[in-house]
Amino acid sequence: MTVSRVNHTATLLPNGQVLIAGGSGSSSELFNPNNGTWTLSLPMINSRKAHTSTLLADGSVLATGGYNGSCLNGSELYGLPFNLSPTWFTGGAFSFSFTYLPGASLVVKATSDLSLPLNTWTIMGGIMESSRGQFQFTDPQATNAVQRFYRVTLY
Repeated sequence: MTVSRVNHTATLLPNGQVLIAGGSGSSSELFNPNNGTWTLSLPMINSRKAHTSTLLADGSVLATGGYNGSCLNGSELYGLPFNLSPTWFTGGAFSFSFTYLPGASLVVKATSDLSLPLNTWTIMGGIMESSRGQFQFTDPQATNAVQRFYRVTLY
């Protein structure tokens, strides 16, 4: 593992990888048993230890309960299955389109460094529902980064 953990969860994903979540701050990582590699993944919204994680039918993982110095009553979904379709613009900025529940209120955060805490990620603002269930956001800062990571959440 890339991060030492205790009281974390391990969930086998439909793609054969294993999601290791919590147990050490809000970090999570993926284990690929085909080549034995560990990859830092998107952080959880809340730090969690001794929680449960359940694979749902849509491929997302529901993390519930646990503690982070005090008991956590809430839950969060990890890995909602978005199919992001990029469109590149002149100058290197690009836009993503995806389908989700019509009328959903969403926020996107972006970073070029997955090791940064989620509260330091840039809020992208302006997710538009262009037609029923069709959403879009633009990342004008993508022109300055070798790679970018995004987290789309309900609010």
